[in-house]
Amino acid sequence: CKMSVLSEYYAKLSDESKRRYTEKMRSCGIRNDPYVIENEQWEESPDIIPRLTWSDFMLYMISTPSPYTKESIKAWKGMLDGENFLKSGWVHGLRLTRFEIAGKVRYIIMGKVKHSQRLSATPLIPWTVV
Repeated sequence: CKMSVLSEYYAKLSDESKRRYTEKMRSCGIRNDPYVIENEQWEESPDIIPRLTWSDFMLYMISTPSPYTKESIKAWKGMLDGENFLKSGWVHGLRLTRFEIAGKVRYIIMGKVKHSQRLSATPLIPWTVV
């Protein structure tokens, strides 16, 4: 599918990062860059976040191939640290928006993540699709 709306964030990426970013969007079935989705399209209620199991996280954090090496990322420490970061307030401002692809409901989840080494720096705002 052709990407239609891309963000300022995208414009600042290197050519290789732009390629990976558009591939991530394409593989997730996203047409528009999540960073340009209007505020009123996002939900902030934790009740609508889809229920994920430990095995969902395990599959993603351990089995997902690295975009650089193509080998499993095996992010054991990241998987264990993630829950602690969320509970400790390092991850906050979670919000999501719903979309459908091939008849299946998907969610884009976005949140703010504090830097662990630069506490006064502007938080990162990553996104993922479940």
